[in-house]
Amino acid sequence: MSQERMRKSPGRHGRAVLAVVCAAAAAVVWGFVLLGASVAVLLLNPKDTVPYAVRLASPGARVDVERFEVVAAWPLAVEVQGMRVRGEDGAELFSVERSTIETDPAAGWTHGLWIRRMELHGPRAVIHSTPAGDGGATGVGAAWEPDALRGLFFYKEISCVDGSFTIRSGSRTVEVRDLSFRLKPENGPVGAERADPTLRTAALAAEVRGIEDGKIVAEAHIRGDGEIRADRFAMEIHAENSRVDMAMPSFVLAGELGAHADVVLTPETLEISRFVMEFIPSAELQKQMGHEEINQEQVNVSDSIHFAFGGRLFLDTNSYELSTLEAELPGILSVQGNAAGSLDALPSVAVLSAEAPSLGRVLELARRHVPALESVQVGDGGASATLRLDDAQASLKLRTEGAVFEYGANGARVAGRSAAIDASLSPRSAVDAFVREKGSREDLELAGNLVAVVDAAALGWAVERAELYMPLAGTLEEPAVTNATVRLPARSLFKDGKAVQAGATAVLCDAAWTGEALEVSRLEVDAEGVGTILGHGAWSPASEKETSIEFSGTNLRVAELSRIVDSVAAVGVAAWSPSGTLDVAGEVGLNGPDPAYQVQVSGRSMAFASEDGENLGEKVAWSLDASGTMKDAIGFDATLTLSAGQLLLSRFFLDAGANPVRVNASGRFTGESVLGLDLKASMDGVGRTSYNGRLGLGGSGGVSYDGALVVASDALGELYVKGVEEPFASDLPVLADYAVSGSINLDVQVQGRGGDARAAGMLTLSRAGFEFSATGLMAKDVEIRLPVAYGREPLAGSTQGAVRIGSAQSPFGAVDDLILTLVYSDGALRVAEDVSLPVLGGSLHVSDIAVENPYSPEFVVTCRAQLERARFEELDLGGMQVQGHIAGDLGELRLTRERLDIPGALGGSFFGGALAVHDMAVVDPLAGNRRILATIGIEKLDLEPLSEATGIGRITGRLDLVVEDLVVAYGQPAAFTLTAISRKVSGVDQNISLKAVNSITVLGTGSSIGDAGVGVFGSFFKEFSYGEIGVQLSLHNDVFRVRGLIEEGGVEYLIKKPPLFGINVINRTPGKRVSFSDMLERLSRITAGGAGPETQTEFGASGMSDETQGD
Repeated sequence: MSQERMRKSPGRHGRAVLAVVCAAAAAVVWGFVLLGASVAVLLLNPKDTVPYAVRLASPGARVDVERFEVVAAWPLAVEVQGMRVRGEDGAELFSVERSTIETDPAAGWTHGLWIRRMELHGPRAVIHSTPAGDGGATGVGAAWEPDALRGLFFYKEISCVDGSFTIRSGSRTVEVRDLSFRLKPENGPVGAERADPTLRTAALAAEVRGIEDGKIVAEAHIRGDGEIRADRFAMEIHAENSRVDMAMPSFVLAGELGAHADVVLTPETLEISRFVMEFIPSAELQKQMGHEEINQEQVNVSDSIHFAFGGRLFLDTNSYELSTLEAELPGILSVQGNAAGSLDALPSVAVLSAEAPSLGRVLELARRHVPALESVQVGDGGASATLRLDDAQASLKLRTEGAVFEYGANGARVAGRSAAIDASLSPRSAVDAFVREKGSREDLELAGNLVAVVDAAALGWAVERAELYMPLAGTLEEPAVTNATVRLPARSLFKDGKAVQAGATAVLCDAAWTGEALEVSRLEVDAEGVGTILGHGAWSPASEKETSIEFSGTNLRVAELSRIVDSVAAVGVAAWSPSGTLDVAGEVGLNGPDPAYQVQVSGRSMAFASEDGENLGEKVAWSLDASGTMKDAIGFDATLTLSAGQLLLSRFFLDAGANPVRVNASGRFTGESVLGLDLKASMDGVGRTSYNGRLGLGGSGGVSYDGALVVASDALGELYVKGVEEPFASDLPVLADYAVSGSINLDVQVQGRGGDARAAGMLTLSRAGFEFSATGLMAKDVEIRLPVAYGREPLAGSTQGAVRIGSAQSPFGAVDDLILTLVYSDGALRVAEDVSLPVLGGSLHVSDIAVENPYSPEFVVTCRAQLERARFEELDLGGMQVQGHIAGDLGELRLTRERLDIPGALGGSFFGGALAVHDMAVVDPLAGNRRILATIGIEKLDLEPLSEATGIGRITGRLDLVVEDLVVAYGQPAAFTLTAISRKVSGVDQNISLKAVNSITVLGTGSSIGDAGVGVFGSFFKEFSYGEIGVQLSLHNDVFRVRGLIEEGGVEYLIKKPPLFGINVINRTPGKRVSFSDMLERLSRITAGGAGPETQTEFGASGMSDETQGD
């Protein structure tokens, strides 16, 4: 570690572990030993002064001695006191309180070194280490020459007592105190030859302390034993009773330390055959390391941190061999390795293996230094890794066993397990250059693969057991993957916790990072049972760059897709049993500030059937073309086309081949609403509609809307057939009797939510025609402008409309060029003019026409009506001539959905009798089963013209007739009570023909009379007198009852003869019930002239038998 880095990062890099402190201290201590010996040579052996002085200090260093005293004359012994060595800048480098030196003249004559014994008392050395870059000196030294230690072997004995030295750097200090050492000959006297020195033993003891900001943060007791030769220094060093207590950025490093080192130094090599360090963390530190329940008594060697290495440093070649490297944090991490190479480069060869039995504990420790790891979780399990360096490449292999990595942030979660990485960087020269910060990432070739099993979750989606295989290629600057694969097992994808019903899916990818963008040249999604989607694209983190993806798929099977859609959105598509195939293509891209998309989807030969059978489709062909932008809101412009096939949607049938459908919609989707929606839909040959405005999708009560709605058609007849007649004809057969033509345009502003709507605008019909074949009602050349206001006031300028009818025809009359003005005011639509319509040669005058709530189910129509002399002769009843007329004031009519009330009355004549109609009303007037109510009375009805008109036989006389409780439904009587009583009028005969008698008999009894029924007179007389007629005919619940109103002697007469001569018609079965169909059959027999019960009617019913007549 450079001193510059120590200065810049004092909190982390400057706090060395005590092992490093001890090793450095040992080296400095022995440097001090050699320094002391050199001082002695400097003083007493002038021949060796220069080389030792050069090793001692920088040029310009100065030596001062306070006192020099000769202690003994022979052999010479001296004592030096107060010796100080100062550097060039005057700073004191070394001092000694007292030094005693004894000479050996005999030895001096032999090899030039006269010192037998030297004792150093209180030597002191202070070293100031100035960080690099501050302009200060960083220390001076010299290379060790092969003969550098030889001079020490000519001292008989050297010892040191109470020595110390201090190294200071900034706020940090390393102190060595109580230093003592001894050098002593091992094997007797000094040899005679200079080149054959005597082996010496070396002993060392000292106390080493590390101080920071005045506080002792580390201390150790060092002792060493070894040997010194002229070309070899060997030492066994022990650190004992050591401790460390340093405050780190996120925890306190505290505990006990023990170390042992075997060091051999030669001119060529520094060999550390064994260096072992054991660190026993304090109880507090062990808790921080994951041992939550521990006390100091439980701490033992097995809980210690172990570190060991061995190897050699080749000083002459500046290279090394690291034969062994071991490190272990019990239960957390163990490391082993070896390496060899040059000191100024990466190892030429190296192998470093690591195993972590508990990745969770490793991650827990790492979080203290890397806060970003707080989002990462690791479950149980371990990992192993191997880093290799050789001549060709650098490679890394990583395996996890049972470990689950989990990352969660911003609501997303990714978990991986069974992960394995096998990667390499080459060539080796580029690796070395990159590490030395002289190379480029572009020169590093990447190879290998990544394998893992992944679980992930985000935005309600989740995937489990996804198998990831990623081959690595390219360079470190531009990495790439080829045939990268993600395999999803069946039903391994989830939406909101529910499994998506998708089969096994494989995603294959070729991609490369270009330095600015991720280029995906191939993306392939192969879903089992569905098909394959292909794509390619690019992604750039820079917003100004283009990011896009294009995709396409053909023959995607709809049945399997529907099951997937249902399991995601629960819309019930699969229940419709769809079949067929889809083609899809699209592009999503970032071109400028707004992301954009474009997609085309088409279906061929599609079919579907809902579970209830109300919705069917066969051979349907359709397409969807959509595009838009995606930023704050999703902009869209989509067109849906139905071009072929037949569809039944509830009641509505569509032949898309004959009437293709096209729908276009554009707008902006914000999540809860659609803004600026422009919707246009058309059906060829039928009509078109459009909506322009806003849709709200949030909140309760359904969709809200506010915009302009237009419905238009130039083929009103086809619109009526497709939209009204065909869907509802089964319920209302009468719809088939209507025919319409012309064009329609509805233009309204609509607002509301769900069914609570408000609308205002104009409805226009042009060149319209109407025909109701069942009644003969017909209108042509109809023009209508109808103001529309539903739930709100009409739009400004849209309060007035008009109706123009070019011509109209009905059974009651005809009208030409009828023009009406419509005005909407005060919540009601009013007709400005009075209307006069021709009716049967007379006229119907209608005034004050108003419709309140005209477009609501609660509408009310009111008007006043008066009928002027309508003539019954104008009626076309198939040859039957009706005589009479009718007129009257109908009063103020009131029409609602439930009822039409007619408070007035009508009067006139009917076949010479006085006609009166009152109590008129219609119940459910707009329904097919509407009921018409009325009471009809006729006084003095002339039977002769009536009988002639009906053809039932001649009857003369007068009759009072009352029809009460009349109900007409579906065009036929549903209920009534008819009472007919003859009235004698002076001068009017009361005669009845045999044919008429027979008709009345058939009507009353169902049987005709024969010759036996009228006796002998029947062969002579064809007409008889009658005295009274009294008949009551009632209909209720589809059953007729015929009663005679003349009773005498327990006999019920329909016709009673005069006292002298005539004919009786007797009701032999009073209260007899006759079904409605039988009564119609009887009427048909009478009007057709039939007599026998076997006579057939146009309804196909025969005359009633005795059995069917009932009681």
